[in-house]
Amino acid sequence: MSIEEVVRILKENGVKLAFFGGGEPTIDRELKPLIKQLKKEGISVWLITNGELLDKELVELVKGVTFSIKAFDDELHKRITGVSNYKVLENFKRFAKSGKIVAETVYVKGIVECDEILKIAKFIASLNPKIRFRIDPLVQNPIYEEVDECIRKVRRILPNTYRIRGTGKGEPPNLLYPEVSKIWEKHS
Repeated sequence: MSIEEVVRILKENGVKLAFFGGGEPTIDRELKPLIKQLKKEGISVWLITNGELLDKELVELVKGVTFSIKAFDDELHKRITGVSNYKVLENFKRFAKSGKIVAETVYVKGIVECDEILKIAKFIASLNPKIRFRIDPLVQNPIYEEVDECIRKVRRILPNTYRIRGTGKGEPPNLLYPEVSKIWEKHS
C-alpha cells in the first residue's frame, strides 16, 4: 500500500491520532516518510515500539512513544526476544527525558514477574521518575491480582504506574483493519 493510500484512508475516516504498533513499526523504511506526510495532513502518530531502532528524528516526529521493555536482565531479554536488550536500554536512556515516553512491560507468570518488573522500574526511575509505566497482564493468561499487587510495589519506586482497566461499557474503537485489508488484498 502506498503512503498516499494510507493517508487517504485515515483522512476519509476522520483519524486525528494514529497508533503505529504491532510487530515492530520502526523496521519499515517507509515509516518516517509516512509520519511526515500524516503530520502535514494534521494527523498525529503515537508509536508503539521496543525502542531498539528509535532515533531522534522519530521521537521529534511523533506525538508520543510507548516504549516496551521486555526485561531488564539481558539473559532473560535474550530468552524472550532472541536479542540483547543493550540497544533498547541505551535508547531508553537517550529519550527518557523527552516528555514523549510512556514505558510498558508485560507481566508473564514464570517469566517476567514482579521481581523483574521492579528492576525495570528502578531503571526507569533512575532516569526520569515522572515517566508513566504501564504493566500489562499477559492477554492469553491474565492474572490481574498478581499484576495489581506488583503495581502497588512498583508505585513505591515509580508513582505513575498503572494498567489498563476495561469497564466493558465503552464502544469498541473504530479500527481501520477491514478497510486496510481490502486494499492489501487488491495488491497481493
